[in-house]
Amino acid sequence: MLKMVTFFQGFPGQQSVPGTLNFAVSPQKPRSTSEAESETSMSEASSEDLMPSPEAPDGEEESAKKKEKKSKGLANMFSVFTKGKKKKKDQPRLSDLEVQPKPRPELDGPLPTVEELKEALEHGRLEVAWQVLALERQLEAAAAAGGMSNEELVWRQSKVEALYVLLCDQVLGVLRRPLEAAPERLSQALAVVSQEELEDRRASGGPLAAALEATRPRRWLQRWRGVVAEVAAERLDAQPATAPEGRSEAESRFLHMGRTMKEDLEVVVERLKPLFPDEFNVVRTYAESYHYHFASHLCALAQFELCERDTYLLLLWVQNLYPNDILNSPKLAQELQGVGLGSLLPPKQIRLLEAMFLSNEVTSVKQLMARALELESQRWTQDVAPQSLDGHCHSELAIDILQIISQGQTKAENITSDVGMQIKQLLLVELAALLRSTAQRPLPLSESRELQLPVGWTPQGAGTS
Repeated sequence: MLKMVTFFQGFPGQQSVPGTLNFAVSPQKPRSTSEAESETSMSEASSEDLMPSPEAPDGEEESAKKKEKKSKGLANMFSVFTKGKKKKKDQPRLSDLEVQPKPRPELDGPLPTVEELKEALEHGRLEVAWQVLALERQLEAAAAAGGMSNEELVWRQSKVEALYVLLCDQVLGVLRRPLEAAPERLSQALAVVSQEELEDRRASGGPLAAALEATRPRRWLQRWRGVVAEVAAERLDAQPATAPEGRSEAESRFLHMGRTMKEDLEVVVERLKPLFPDEFNVVRTYAESYHYHFASHLCALAQFELCERDTYLLLLWVQNLYPNDILNSPKLAQELQGVGLGSLLPPKQIRLLEAMFLSNEVTSVKQLMARALELESQRWTQDVAPQSLDGHCHSELAIDILQIISQGQTKAENITSDVGMQIKQLLLVELAALLRSTAQRPLPLSESRELQLPVGWTPQGAGTS
């Protein structure tokens, strides 16, 4: 059985290791001092562009109110994701999606404007996700209260949706390469997805105002699964770093895909599973994505006319190496037990490939046995005394025939025991035909010898026990 080579060397710290589960996207730009100052200053404006238009105060009252406002940084306003902050009573926990969402987020101050939130999201500040949610809820409240034209509602909703597009890109960017993100940032991204799932369920409980477009469910958890599928395709489709000599292109591809899937899933089990909430089913999601892409590749390959070697290797991976060395490997067997990935190829395709293999292998064995007999016959016709062993004439022909048949049966048993039993019956028929042909073959009388095999010998007895 082929051995799977350990490819991953672990993830020291947060560094990316070449060839590992490296969800590569453009790295985040480090925050500069000027950017931090800019983010702090963004909170000085209110969210009045998304609120119902109040009656305009006179100039003096408006001036007095502006003076009373205090500058508050975005990080101090509703930063429920910030590490070290006291958790609000009704805040949903990261690993508990059943917690009921708050009907309206409580704010420590006025909401920032859309432009300020846009700038914060462009700098990768995921903690403002709650302010984006608050703006969405305020818009819903304004639409329900009336007093605002449909055109105004639609225009303001488009602003909120633009913020959600930026937020989604930032969150999925973190989850595309989770091992490269700081633990707090990864926790924020996971919490945003969890909260969005809660908001989807909340929105399904009642209709929106007629003027607002139905933007939920957003299905961010489903979008994350799509990102995982993209990562699996990128990893499995990547060209191997080196192509070992003596291997066909198909063989190199099988080895690369199988090794990549095994090692990547081991990293998911060891590194990602402790970080992701149970509701994400992170191991199942990655396993299904890798399995689907692996299976799609093999199904496409099976449609072509394969040489004998590639037919055997395809069956070997589908029937032996994939279920035994990957799915039932020590680190993955328990985790994948309830996933039910199944086979890489449908049963009908497997039976067709097995029939092709049996036909190819029987033909190969017949040719090898005929070649061995022909070489021995040539020695018989030469005017040379036969080799003597312990006072008896000795021939290597019987040993050669036993080895040829044994190798054919061993290859079949490497696929499955059932295929091994099928080829055993076929090879016995071919052996009997060979013995009959040697008995009827005309040879010089002085050197005629009969091919003799051990009493009770069968191909099964000649195989590797």
